[in-house]
Amino acid sequence: MERLIDSSADCIKVLDLDAHLISMSPNGQKLLRIMDFTTVEGAYWVDFWRGDDRVAALAAVETALAGGTGTFTGYFPVENEPRWFEVVVTPIMDANDRPELLLSVSRDVTSQRLADEDRRRVDEGMRLLARTGAFTLDSLDSRATLRGIVRARRLSGATMRNIRQNLFFAFIYNVAGVPIAAGILYP
Repeated sequence: MERLIDSSADCIKVLDLDAHLISMSPNGQKLLRIMDFTTVEGAYWVDFWRGDDRVAALAAVETALAGGTGTFTGYFPVENEPRWFEVVVTPIMDANDRPELLLSVSRDVTSQRLADEDRRRVDEGMRLLARTGAFTLDSLDSRATLRGIVRARRLSGATMRNIRQNLFFAFIYNVAGVPIAAGILYP
């Protein structure tokens, strides 16, 4: 059984019926960067969560105490690094089919959560672009668009002439100014 637990990348914890930590898998300790389990042994597991996630953790414990399976996805930073975990809390039943202990399994879903957020931002950007683009196309006729293209072409040509002119004067200044500054005119 120990090899099975050690082979899981998830954070596997055993809690007493008051939701205090009894044990944690070695990979779970590594995932949460806990170097010495005794520093958290006996801690109230619900206190590891904040805000709405704390409420969800408490509800998951209560569901498990009633014989069900409690689940939630919560934010839990590890050494100031944002992390999200999908958490399942289930009862470990005794011989009389009553909860004896609780099992909490936390799976790191940070990369999935960040990818979902990125997708959501891209979707919002695409919707905004579609709305803005539709407004722009509706408000412009083809002649105005062509005039804008011609105007932009003229402006880019003028900008390039200005850049070339500035480079030419900078070259002349450096050819003449640097030797003078170096003292070529002083005997």
